[in-house]
Amino acid sequence: MEAVAKSYRTFSGRPSGYSTSARHPSLLATAMSYLLILYIYSSFAWIVMAVYPAIKVAYLLYLLLATLPFLAAVNRSVIDVFYDHLPFLLLIALYFAYVSIQYVLFGMATIPSVRDDYFVKGQFVATILFSLVAFELSFNFRHLLIALYAVVIFSCAVNLVEFFDPLALPMQFTTVPGRAAGFYLNPNISALFIASAVPLLCWRAGGTSRLLCYAVTGIGTFLTFSRGGWALWFVAVAITELARVDWRNFQLTTKSVIGISAGLICAIALIVAFGPAFSFLVQELAPNLDSNTATRLELLNTETTLDRLELARQGLIAFTSAPIFGHGVGYTVQWEFGLSVHNMFVLMLAEQGIIGLIWLIVLIAVWWRYPRPFGWWLAILFCAAAPTTHNYFDGALPAVLIALYLVAPHRLSAAASVTTPSADRRA
Repeated sequence: MEAVAKSYRTFSGRPSGYSTSARHPSLLATAMSYLLILYIYSSFAWIVMAVYPAIKVAYLLYLLLATLPFLAAVNRSVIDVFYDHLPFLLLIALYFAYVSIQYVLFGMATIPSVRDDYFVKGQFVATILFSLVAFELSFNFRHLLIALYAVVIFSCAVNLVEFFDPLALPMQFTTVPGRAAGFYLNPNISALFIASAVPLLCWRAGGTSRLLCYAVTGIGTFLTFSRGGWALWFVAVAITELARVDWRNFQLTTKSVIGISAGLICAIALIVAFGPAFSFLVQELAPNLDSNTATRLELLNTETTLDRLELARQGLIAFTSAPIFGHGVGYTVQWEFGLSVHNMFVLMLAEQGIIGLIWLIVLIAVWWRYPRPFGWWLAILFCAAAPTTHNYFDGALPAVLIALYLVAPHRLSAAASVTTPSADRRA
């Protein structure tokens, strides 16, 4: 953790003597932090909105933003938070300013789907601002991660029940029958945010508890039948394990060579056994599979995959007709194809043009500069998820995830560096 703390000071521009425990925790920030995780990250907010349409998620975000001036007035540490994350926040401000100009000038503001797409981007920005402050100023960040762990495990349990016995639940959550989604409603979203939390939850866990977490999140992700989610889960597990290796002191000794060889042999054995094991799994699950989920087990040779590739191709064609500034925010949610491109890189090219793609590359580079392994994790997870999703910057949910990764290095290094009981409570 000393290396993390040193890296954090270098990134944030703080002098080497800056104390990571100097900030003043806030009870209000702590309460809002748990609200963000237990209500937003669990996506229970979307269920409330579905049951009581008058209660909009936006209302909660307005409440969060309204507390920011109050927090800033009573706690000067809010300014420190913005200063420490200044490069990232400047990029977010530039992005929202750019899509706002597009929204006003491109003449699509009267289209409901475009208007909704713009508003959820505003929700993303609002949640990012507040989440950074709330997570930085909350008491005991490790307890927040425990809350995140509970949310993820419970989400996996809901997916399990929904897939095998949907009538046991009070209502149908998933928008795609046959594929579990739980509170996230959309199976792809469910897989994305279960798998993306794995590194935060498992990095410092012991062998048995870590493997158990891998297993539970793997099952929860698998039952969504999101192929992008499956790939993301494998990436999340891989980067979690790689982060546990002390590469700086790593040497090719006889023991390490034997370990690498054993790992390669096990990997080959798993690949060889994957075919029969997968066939057995499909056979056992057959009574619970409909035509959609059964087809998805064919991985790449499906109509859905071909449709996604065609959408991406049309997005690239759209980019060629407006390469500099793009067609404007919300363009791919209202075009004649009915679905968006399901690819963040193509989405940026089609809607924001080459300017949007440059912005995205710079954003990934800024994430990469955050203290390792957290910045690397976020950048890699985004790049793994980007080819199969189009809404990474929409709404409150991804904002909470991003803020957790960006705040974690400071909070965890502060927790490791304090020694007195009073300071420990602040971390």
